[in-house]
Amino acid sequence: MPPKPRTAPLKGGGKSKRAADDQAEDSPTKRIRTILDEVDAKDQTSGKQQSRMQHDIDTLSDAVKQHKEEKAVMQKRMDDMEKAKNKKIAELEAEIDKAAKDNFAWKNTVHETKAENEKQKAVIHKQKAETQELQDQLKAKGGENESNKAWRALWERYFREERDEKDQLKRQLETERGENRESNKASGKLRQIEKIMKGP
Repeated sequence: MPPKPRTAPLKGGGKSKRAADDQAEDSPTKRIRTILDEVDAKDQTSGKQQSRMQHDIDTLSDAVKQHKEEKAVMQKRMDDMEKAKNKKIAELEAEIDKAAKDNFAWKNTVHETKAENEKQKAVIHKQKAETQELQDQLKAKGGENESNKAWRALWERYFREERDEKDQLKRQLETERGENRESNKASGKLRQIEKIMKGP
């Protein structure tokens, strides 16, 4: 606020009168001048205070505005991170569902394969029993001397049975390995989802 203009000197007096008035301690003119000087000083001080207050208000307003802008930017980052997190979880859940379905289908295949293996085992055991019976018959009849052809058939059948049994065991082992591999894959996906849900 600009200082108020000083009141004009009282009319009717010259320099000599003003000097005389100034010399008088209780002069009305001196008292008025003193009051005006005090008012001017207060106006100047008030103007400086108002200027400082306005500066502080502007500074605070700028700080509030900047804080709001930073908060908006931070909120957008958090929203983007949440969207990305939810998207990743949805993708993992879809993979888990697919792995579960594949695992279920694989287990059905495994059960079918195991059932087939059991049938093959029964056939092999039956063939072994028949082979043993034939071998006993050949021994009872003098075996090698009577029928070299029968002995050859017997050994061929024996080696074929051994080969079939090894193939059957190999298929069973591969089936069990595949089942364990699919199960481990699904467990790994579940652990990954749990880690994401817990957050950093």
